[in-house]
Amino acid sequence: MNRRSLQGWCVLGAILLGLFAGGVLIQPATGQKGPASGDAKAVVPADLYVDDDNAGPQDGSALRPFRTVQQAIKAAKGNAVIAVAGGTYPENLRVQEKVVRLYGGYVGGTKASYAQGTPGNFKERDPAANPSHLRGNGKDSVVTLFQAGASVVDGFRVTGGAHSSVPDWSSFGGGFFIVQGSPTISNNLIEKNQSCPPVPQKDEKRGGGIYATGATISILNNVIRNNVSGRGAGIFAEGPKLVIRGNTVSHNIGVSDHGGGIFLFSPNAEISHNRIEGNEIGRALKYGWGGGIIVVNRGGNFKLSHNIYTRNFAPTDGSAFFVDEGGVASLHHELFYANAENPDGDRPVAPVYVDGDGKVGSTLTMNHVTIADHTRKPGGAGHAITVEGKSRLTVSNSILWNNGGNDIGDVDKTNKITVSYTLSQKMLKGIGNLAKDPLFVNPASRDYRLREGSPAIGAAEPGPNGRANLGALANT
Repeated sequence: MNRRSLQGWCVLGAILLGLFAGGVLIQPATGQKGPASGDAKAVVPADLYVDDDNAGPQDGSALRPFRTVQQAIKAAKGNAVIAVAGGTYPENLRVQEKVVRLYGGYVGGTKASYAQGTPGNFKERDPAANPSHLRGNGKDSVVTLFQAGASVVDGFRVTGGAHSSVPDWSSFGGGFFIVQGSPTISNNLIEKNQSCPPVPQKDEKRGGGIYATGATISILNNVIRNNVSGRGAGIFAEGPKLVIRGNTVSHNIGVSDHGGGIFLFSPNAEISHNRIEGNEIGRALKYGWGGGIIVVNRGGNFKLSHNIYTRNFAPTDGSAFFVDEGGVASLHHELFYANAENPDGDRPVAPVYVDGDGKVGSTLTMNHVTIADHTRKPGGAGHAITVEGKSRLTVSNSILWNNGGNDIGDVDKTNKITVSYTLSQKMLKGIGNLAKDPLFVNPASRDYRLREGSPAIGAAEPGPNGRANLGALANT
């Protein structure tokens, strides 16, 4: 495969994710409690105020708020909190070498109230009811955080972003362009941004929704949708530690060959409680890997849990998830269903793909994972998982069902594959494995709980508290 490796570092919707018609809801973990993570309505005592409805004098107070967010950023001292009222702000923001905490969604005031000398209402905050819309000009990233430390951007709608105007970085960014620091991007709607047009690209464009490099970043509880880039159309992030939690990443289009929804390169990353839906890579090229998520880095440790993957697309392999270039990844309580086959291809396209870098294989450990109903050509064979490149795969306590029959594709026999206590369509070699219908409650309605009498009930590896159920929805 002709793929370029990454060498070293490069210098509001859906808080509850409704999954099943059968009534199962998965609520994303929100990490630390507080306005920067879980509660989009939390009111934060502010130092400066912004309201586009103020037509009178401006000093950044609640009585005379600034009309633009950039004015407040310029006036802010280190670690200042900036409260932004609902409204439309046609701005491309830049925070450089200072820390600011931006919170949108406040009620604010009206032109008439400010004219009468009444302060804006900055004691109530609801970004869904009072959207603070940062609307880019299509010539730069909407929000640039350049060495901006522990800055926060919380509760905004971010649209109209293009690749960064920062010299030497003109292929990167769209909604957000982030270099170094430890920012938190939370509770935002990030949509309709692009680092490149939606056509195949010769150069490697990155990060249509969010681009981050060298940053210890937390991306929490955002909706990131309908963005375009070469790689990582929703999120492209590389840094010492990455936390991607509680987001909906959907319908982002990668026009290059790797990583449609999310592309991560890190020695340490946690990806949990996200919904990864309808993302794609390489459709026009007719080749590409990792439609939903790709994780890359020799020896990098990627921990994924409680994520949902559906309707993602890649022409070649890994329509939902891809671990590559010697990465080490674990999947726990992960649900994959109905990820897309390539209608024009001549080989099975597995939703999960494990590959090395030509010298060192990648490693994937799967525990309590369900992969089901992977679409494919009528009558054609298919895989749940494809493994190649001297890689290692360990599967336990999982369900692999209705993916074409040949659930694990061991491509080149250089791999080490261990499967135990797993239910599959065809019996797999290993202790405790089963080949029986799992009796899902209603797979047509995407309810992958187990019906009474399912052979997957109580069939997991014996433990100190007995035997749990198999699959992603096991009560463990």
